[in-house]
Amino acid sequence: MSLNESETFEQMRKLIIKTAYDFQKNYGGDFHELFADSCLYFLEAIRTHNPEKGPIQKRVRFVLWNRMLDQRRSELKREKICPR
Repeated sequence: MSLNESETFEQMRKLIIKTAYDFQKNYGGDFHELFADSCLYFLEAIRTHNPEKGPIQKRVRFVLWNRMLDQRRSELKREKICPR
């Protein structure tokens, strides 16, 4: 993680926490796992951000939410195919 990514992470920390919390409220799951995954997805968001298309906050929220949703869908499919 470069210095710029570290600084950006600290600026976006509240947004990352809020996104993980909101996702947990809507779809369930363990908050700490969602937050950890969100930190990884955050890196993807800032590396793929195009400033001409909008603010970084919008990109971060979009990527985090959609990646967590993809993860949740995969879990549900797996449980349907092979119930625990």
